[in-house]
Amino acid sequence: MSINVVKADGHVEGFQPEKITRTLLRAGASREVSEKIIKEIKTRVYDGITTKKILKLVKSLLRKEEARAAMRYDLKGAMM
Repeated sequence: MSINVVKADGHVEGFQPEKITRTLLRAGASREVSEKIIKEIKTRVYDGITTKKILKLVKSLLRKEEARAAMRYDLKGAMM
């Protein structure tokens, strides 16, 4: 079953967890934490979920695991 994600501009694309992993690593999360977060995200995403909801979920999970990386991840969102 493929899961589609609705982007901020309304376009729809397939769910790509590797994009989240790449962003988490750039924010300073460890590979282990990134994999843990992706595993949890995969259990919570559904067809038609928005990128905004995914972002909130990732930030929430990251805050619990690595506070410093979460601050950098939040900064990315603030600059967008």
